[in-house]
Amino acid sequence: GRFHSLALRTISSRRQKQKQAEKRRLAEKEKNKRVFFENALKGILSVTDPGREGEAPEESADDALLTACRLVGRAMKMEIVPSPLAEKGIPTKDPLGDIARASRMRIRRVALRGDWYKRDNGPLLAFMEEDGRPVALLPLSPTQYRLHDPAGATSLPVNEQLAARVKPFAVFFYRPFPKKVLTLRDILIFGIENSWKQDLATVVLMGLFSGLLGMVIPIATGIVFDTIIPGGDQAQLAQIAFFLAAGALGGLLFQLTRSLAVLRLEGRMEGAIQAAVWDRLLSLPAPFFKEYTSGELAMRAMGLSQIRKMLSGVVITTIISSLFSFFNFGLLFYYDPKLAGVATALVVVAVTVTVFFQFRQMRYQREVVDISNKIAGLVLQLIGSVAKLRVAGAEKRAFYLWSKEFIGLRKTDYKSRTITNWLATFNSVFPLIASIVIFYTLVKVSHNAMGAGKFVAFNAALTSFMAAVISLFQSLIAVNVIIPLYERIKPVLQALPEYDDSKSDPGELTGSIEVSHVSFRYKKEAPLVLDDVSLQIQAGEYIGIVGTSGSGKSTLFRILLGFEKPEAGQVFYNGQALEKVDIRSVRSQLGVVLQNGQLMSGNILTNIVGANIHLNMDDAWEAARMAGLDQDIKAMPMGMHTAISEGAGTLSGGQRQRLLIARAIVNRPKIIFFDEATSALDNRTQSVVNESLDQLQATRVVIAHRLSTVVKCDRIVVMDKGKVIENGTYEQLMEKGGMFAELAKRQLA
Repeated sequence: GRFHSLALRTISSRRQKQKQAEKRRLAEKEKNKRVFFENALKGILSVTDPGREGEAPEESADDALLTACRLVGRAMKMEIVPSPLAEKGIPTKDPLGDIARASRMRIRRVALRGDWYKRDNGPLLAFMEEDGRPVALLPLSPTQYRLHDPAGATSLPVNEQLAARVKPFAVFFYRPFPKKVLTLRDILIFGIENSWKQDLATVVLMGLFSGLLGMVIPIATGIVFDTIIPGGDQAQLAQIAFFLAAGALGGLLFQLTRSLAVLRLEGRMEGAIQAAVWDRLLSLPAPFFKEYTSGELAMRAMGLSQIRKMLSGVVITTIISSLFSFFNFGLLFYYDPKLAGVATALVVVAVTVTVFFQFRQMRYQREVVDISNKIAGLVLQLIGSVAKLRVAGAEKRAFYLWSKEFIGLRKTDYKSRTITNWLATFNSVFPLIASIVIFYTLVKVSHNAMGAGKFVAFNAALTSFMAAVISLFQSLIAVNVIIPLYERIKPVLQALPEYDDSKSDPGELTGSIEVSHVSFRYKKEAPLVLDDVSLQIQAGEYIGIVGTSGSGKSTLFRILLGFEKPEAGQVFYNGQALEKVDIRSVRSQLGVVLQNGQLMSGNILTNIVGANIHLNMDDAWEAARMAGLDQDIKAMPMGMHTAISEGAGTLSGGQRQRLLIARAIVNRPKIIFFDEATSALDNRTQSVVNESLDQLQATRVVIAHRLSTVVKCDRIVVMDKGKVIENGTYEQLMEKGGMFAELAKRQLA
C-alpha cells in the first residue's frame, strides 16, 4: 500500500509540474505574439518615421536579454532565436550561451575602453552598471553609437555620461555562414552585408568623379593648342592652368577619400568573413579532417583571406577607376569616329593578347597553390617531429623531402613569372605601337581635317584610355590567382556543418547512456571495428573499458562523442537518440580527455577555462586542485599565467595529463570520458584525481590498461575484436577467469 501511495504521489507531482510548464509555455507564446505584433506596428511606423527604426519594444526583465540580442542580431543581418529550453520554461545556468547555441552563432567577451562609443566596434550586447540589465549598442555611423534599452523601451545616443553607466565589458556576436553550399558570390555578399553601405557608395562615387576629372586634361589640352597658343592669350592660359591645378588637387582628395573607404571596407569584410570561415571549419564533421593535413587545411582556410585582399584592395579600386575612365573612350568618338574605330581595334588586340597570357598563367598558378599547400602541411609535420627526427638522425632526409617540393614550387613559379614578364613587356611597348598606328592612320588613311588641338586632345584621351585598359587587365591577371585559391578552399565551403536546426535540444544531461546494437566500420570494404555492441550505463556509474589494442575501445568513444556515425544501432543520452538531438549541446555537457590529447599554445589559465566567459581564475584553481595540479602550478614563477608552447615542452607527461583533466572537469560535467587519461600519473596522484571525480557524482567511462585505474570501477567492460565479451565487477571477472583475468594476472605477475 505504501509503495502505491508513493508512486501515485510521484505521478501526481510530475503531472502538476508538466501542467505548470505547459502553462508557462502558452503564456510565453502569447507574449511572443504580442511582441511580434508590436514590432510589426513599429516597423510600419518606421516607414514614415525613420527615427523609429530599430526602436526597442517594451519588454519584461525576463525577455530583455532575448530582445537585446535580437536588436544586435538585426543590425548584423542575423536571426536570433530563443533557446528551446527557455521556451519550455526550463531555467538554465547560461541563458546567453543557450541563445547563442540556438542561433548557431559564436560570442566573445570584449572590453569597452576609453572613448569606445566614438569608434566603430560593431553592434554589441552590453549591460548597465546599476542593475545589470541587458542593452543593445548599435552604431549609427563609424563615430556614433545609440543605446537601445528593451526593459525601459528607450533609445538614446551614447555620450560620455551614458557610456559611464555601461559595464566595462560587452559581448560581440559573430555571424555564421548560412548552412548551405557556399559560392564565391555568397561570400562576397556576406562580407558586403557586414560593411557600411556608405563606404561602398563612396568608393563608387569617388571613382565616378575621378573618371570625370580624367576628361579635363584632353579637353583642356585641345583648348590650349586650338585657341590659346595661336592667339597668345596668356590670361586664359593662366586660367586653364589654375583649373588643371584645382582638378589635380580634387583628384588627390577623391583618391584619399576612396582609399579610406576601401580600408574600412577591407577591415569589416575581413573580420566577418574570416570569423565565419573558422566557424564553418570548426563546425564540420570529424571525418572531414581525416582528408587533409593540419597545415594544408590552414592554408586552404587562409586562402579566403587572400581572395578578399585581392578583390577589395588594389583590384577593386583599379577596376572601378578603369571602368569610369571609359569616359575618355566617348571623347575619342567625339573628336574623330574613324580614328576611334582604329583605337577600338587596337584595344581589342591588347585585350586578346592579355587574355591569351592569362589562360597560360592560370595553369601554373594552380600548381603553385597546390604545391604551397603541400609544403605547408609537410613543414608543420616536420616542425612537430623535430625531436623524433633528431633521435632517428633523419634531418637530412627531412631536408630532402622539403627541398624536393620547394624546388618544384620555384620551377613552377619561375614559369609563371616569365609569362608575367612577357606581358609586362607587351604592356610597355604596345602604347608606342598604338601611337604609331594612329599617326599613320591620320596621315595616310583619314581624309578628315583635324586641327592640331583636336589631335593632341584625341591622343591624350587615347593615352589615358589605353593606360586604363592595360591597368584593368593587369588587375584581372591578379584576380586570375583567385581561381586556384577558390578551388582549394571549395571543399571547406561545400561541406555542411554537422549541426541541424531541426534537431532538438537534449536539455540537461542526467548521466544515463545506452549503446544499442551498434556496428561500425571506417570504410565500406573494411571489416567491422564494432560488431553489435550494446551497453547500458546508469547515471553516476563508474565504468571501465579494457581490451587489447585494436579491440574497438577508442572507436566506441568516437561513436559516443558523435565523431562517427554507426552503420547500425544507436546511442542514447537521457533516453534520447544522439542522431536526433543537437550534438553541440550534448558535447558542451561532457568532460572529455582523448588519447594523445593536445594542449593549446597560450598559458595554463586559458588551457583550463578556454574562451568560456562564465569561468574565472577561481574556477581554474578549483579544477587544478581536483586534478592534483594546484601545487605544481603554485611552484611555477608565473603561476596560472605560465606560458605553454604547442608541444607543451614546459610540462612533464603527468602534468600535461592533469592539465587536460582539469580542462575536462572545470565545467563540472555530468558525464566524463577518459581515454588513457591517467596513464602517466603515479598512484598517489591518480588517487587524488579519483577522489575529486567521486565528488562530482558524474557518470564516468574510462578506457585504461592499468589495473589500478579500473579496479575500483562499478563495472568493467571487456572488449575484443569489436565485441563486448565480458561485463561485471572486478571481483566477478577475476572469479570468471576469462580474458580480463588473464590481462590482470599479467600485470600482477
